[in-house]
Amino acid sequence: MPVEDVLSQNGAEVILKDSARWFTGKSSRKTLNFKENQKTDRNGTVFAPVLEGSLPKITPELREKINAMYGKDFLLVYHDFNNYRWLVGSLESPLKFFADLETGDRPDSRNHFPFSFESPITRNPILPYNGEINTVEPTEPGETPCLPVTIKNILGETIYTAQPGSTITLDTDFGQDFIEIN
Repeated sequence: MPVEDVLSQNGAEVILKDSARWFTGKSSRKTLNFKENQKTDRNGTVFAPVLEGSLPKITPELREKINAMYGKDFLLVYHDFNNYRWLVGSLESPLKFFADLETGDRPDSRNHFPFSFESPITRNPILPYNGEINTVEPTEPGETPCLPVTIKNILGETIYTAQPGSTITLDTDFGQDFIEIN
């Protein structure tokens, strides 16, 4: 949430301006990481929160969205793997957005945007967030709503149709893997 859309904040209570909404975002699978480093100096205890991740495949649309985020201050609600939501940043100590572009130097290299939201110093640690989250879902131009995924064999025959939100298990000669369909 860009802080320009926040009317006020009191601890973990965030009041948004009229018509403002939280934006949702997803990173590449298994790339999202949050850390909060604690430091103590002559002024007391401070914290340095960092949320890191990666976005796949550079496209003109993704480049445009990332360009629009540079230089803005943010508050984040981070949903962790334990199913807790945390408010990261504050109006006094907002997070800054950083992103790099890596296209790789070989055909098998990753083509992605490693990104981070960082605050060099804040007096308060992250806080549990229990407020409402009215969201605006990210969309790409021409993107359609989530549709079922059809899995076919080498002959083109449909083996299974997975609905959005489902998890399937694939058994192969190389082992077993789980895939989440979003």
